[in-house]
Amino acid sequence: MSEQHGHEQHKSATKKKPVVPRPKGFKEREDAVKNMMQQHNKNYFDWLDEQHKEKLLDFTINQYK
Repeated sequence: MSEQHGHEQHKSATKKKPVVPRPKGFKEREDAVKNMMQQHNKNYFDWLDEQHKEKLLDFTINQYK
């Protein structure tokens, strides 16, 4: 009983992030890019990570112009 009660306390104490609505057609575009990456033997998440790095770098550079 105490184990379950402890779990309930932990569960209620943790907050879930709110779900951010995706733009219309987002899933279809995401799936299309994943398929293109797969056809070229590239990992979608590696590619996505590179896109994020580039955006962060561009943003940082533009802050100092």
